[in-house]
Amino acid sequence: RGSLLGQGSYGAVYKAQDLDTGLFFAVKQTPFHDTGNEDDKYMQQLRVEIDICSSLRHPNIVSYLGHQCVDGNMCIFLEYVPGGSMAGFISEFGPLASPLLQS
Repeated sequence: RGSLLGQGSYGAVYKAQDLDTGLFFAVKQTPFHDTGNEDDKYMQQLRVEIDICSSLRHPNIVSYLGHQCVDGNMCIFLEYVPGGSMAGFISEFGPLASPLLQS
């Protein structure tokens, strides 16, 4: 596991490196509790997040690379974008102007 990039109520995001290509990517790691119940709200939320991430394609949106259950955690693999988080940017520089967000 690489360096911690961020942490929230549902898990943590780590920086990782593909040993074959040397490319960096982000891993969102969330505890996975397989209860066998398809209606489990938590599992449904994970499925929705994966469905949304996997369907988005835009140069300004982090790319979804895949997902896998590893050691009791659901790992969602995402493009790594250096330079910090959007939350950190807004904290340092303030909110972005509407015209900038729309461009």
